Amino acid sequence: MDDQEWPGMGWIGIATGHELTVTGTLRPEVVCRTAAGSVLAKVPAGVKKDPDAERLAALCDRLGERARAVRDLVESWMVRSLPVPAAVLEAVWDDPVWRETLTDLVIAPIAGGAPDLGRCEPLKEGIWTQADAFAIPHPLLLGDELLIWRARNLKQVVEQVRRETWTRPASMDRTVGEVGFHAYFESGGAFERRVHDLGGRIKRDAARFTVHAPEPLGIEIGVDWSGPMSPAYLERMRFTSGGGEIGDIAWSEGVRILMALYAHRSGDDSPEAADAYADYCDFHEGEPGTVAASSVAKPTRDGLLRAGAVLAGTPASSDEDECVAVRYEHPVLDEPVVELVRRAAVDGDKAEKSLYDLVPVAETGVGAVHAGRLGFLASALHR
Repeated sequence: MDDQEWPGMGWIGIATGHELTVTGTLRPEVVCRTAAGSVLAKVPAGVKKDPDAERLAALCDRLGERARAVRDLVESWMVRSLPVPAAVLEAVWDDPVWRETLTDLVIAPIAGGAPDLGRCEPLKEGIWTQADAFAIPHPLLLGDELLIWRARNLKQVVEQVRRETWTRPASMDRTVGEVGFHAYFESGGAFERRVHDLGGRIKRDAARFTVHAPEPLGIEIGVDWSGPMSPAYLERMRFTSGGGEIGDIAWSEGVRILMALYAHRSGDDSPEAADAYADYCDFHEGEPGTVAASSVAKPTRDGLLRAGAVLAGTPASSDEDECVAVRYEHPVLDEPVVELVRRAAVDGDKAEKSLYDLVPVAETGVGAVHAGRLGFLASALHR
């Protein structure tokens, strides 16, 4: 390979005579070429020990962590169907991580304080000019259109239209918060890893998770688990709703976690997940018309902010702060790195990024966020 195959990349020379750069968006890595311009299949061991190579390797690690954080943030916006200001989409789009993570997600413009699901479109460059804010709706909200979206060739980094959804019969009591499922897992260690992969932890006799829709709601899955060297048994899932109504999205996300665990059970004598869930729904289905209309309240401004939303406009109280899109550049990166940071944490973010030679070049206010607790570095530098 020669330099023509690496357009726009910045290279830095090191003492060995080699030149280095960084490539890759979601999984960045260091690339090395000789003084003659030939790109090597891998970085030589002697080059890896060069201080500049070590700094670029650290940069790759940090960019990889950040890519996962961006993915998790966008997924949280989708799962909670939070509003996203057009200013946010425009400010982050030049960053390849944000762009790749957001592209092809189905979005709906916010109209009258709610997503207009009749005007859904795939997220593409420039679409933010059509409204002041958008939602990335949970697939459950797409209703019958979900099958149509699934048939389209959308390349989504964040699983949206192909995310599993689980619904209840319309006549089922929405305060029923326990799902009885039994499964055996030969390896307690594998079961524990699966719990962690799904965002939970095992404490005493339960695997504990949190779902958001958008308010947080706890889930406890009863387990008999004695450590990684012993088998594990799954007994039932319970929403910690205190007998209150469980919203459709919270229900779907909770059952999704349960089914993801159930799918990794040992043995083949238990029913498939879909069949077992259908039996459960049949058993708990109520008489038509006996269930009152949903009483799940529309989230308040404070509730949305605490759930992680960025709201258009300026902060409205002392519990809010400005959300700032900070743009960074690096000599080897051909596109910028853009971070969304609350105003009070900007100095701390710049200090942390300076460890990786990322230089701040611009700041843009994009909305309001919850003024939560600052990290140690941000607290120390905040005036």
